[in-house]
Amino acid sequence: MEAKHTPGPWAVSVKKRNRVCGPEGVIVAETWRPPARAKKGYNTAAWITAHANAALIASAPTLFETMTEVRKFIESEYRDPSAEPDGEWLAPEARSIHMAICFALADAESGQ
Repeated sequence: MEAKHTPGPWAVSVKKRNRVCGPEGVIVAETWRPPARAKKGYNTAAWITAHANAALIASAPTLFETMTEVRKFIESEYRDPSAEPDGEWLAPEARSIHMAICFALADAESGQ
């Protein structure tokens, strides 16, 4: 499946620390920011939160790629050799984390 999102890497803007940009400066997202007066020290915690949210969003392409590789690793290394053809093919110790990764990736791929 071809990705629908802006390709990475993404980074937090140096000038606007609540803005996330992709390649060539394309704006990917902006997090909420406090009113202008906050820049003068009013509500500093809100600015710290806005920057932290932007940093989390900026890491999304790397996290997506990493989790895709982890899913592939689990599928290749934790196959249950005794599994029936129509049964659980994954070793029991890997099933819950594999399912969580698959759901998270499906959410990301759905574009919703």
